[in-house]
Amino acid sequence: MNPRLLAVVSVEKVQRVRCQKDGCGHGVYAAIHVVEHDGRVKVLGSTCFAEIYGGEHALGRPQYMGGGRKISAEDAALLDSNTAALLAKWELAKIETEARNRERLRSMNAMQASRLEPAAPRPTPQSMYAFPAPEVTRRVASSPWPWQHPRNYSIALLRSPHGQAWFRVQHQDQSQKLAPWPLFDGWESALPAHVGTADLALGAFGVPDIGRAIKELAALGFTSPQVGVWNDFRRAF
Repeated sequence: MNPRLLAVVSVEKVQRVRCQKDGCGHGVYAAIHVVEHDGRVKVLGSTCFAEIYGGEHALGRPQYMGGGRKISAEDAALLDSNTAALLAKWELAKIETEARNRERLRSMNAMQASRLEPAAPRPTPQSMYAFPAPEVTRRVASSPWPWQHPRNYSIALLRSPHGQAWFRVQHQDQSQKLAPWPLFDGWESALPAHVGTADLALGAFGVPDIGRAIKELAALGFTSPQVGVWNDFRRAF
């Protein structure tokens, strides 16, 4: 069985647990890595995890929780004495969270779709021969993102290796976001953790350094950004 990273958590120092790498046994309390390998669950310190698997991010995102999130005293006790019971508890919490996220996903997609303008009507025989006005300003269609900056309509489309569309969009607070369109189940874990943090309320990733993020995504097979406004892209969706 391939190894799976289940969680990266932390506990209070007084509740530190023993690293289960052969020959180690040190007490660890920060960045505790919980790994399933060959049907066995092991608790490892971050250094031992990196030594065994070849790096801090070797096994990708954890299945349940990450970032060294501090768990309760009750869960810390289970981590040390009954890991199977703790994993069952985390699995139930994951199922409940995914159900809530799916409902939120449906609501957000409905809300965003309601903001979009209908497609322009097909020309009638009369209008086909009408002369356009001498100066026509390109109108910007309503954005799917209600939080988009009111004066910066510029967005950029990047496609993932799986064909999913991600848009670089500026928030009203001037920060940059990467927003999937349309939202899809599991979007909040579709980008590497070091690129940004998923904001479930916005339906987008907050990205501290958009230039660096685009370069890192390009290395993963994402397309180069195609810049425009929503009106340029909406018919493709």
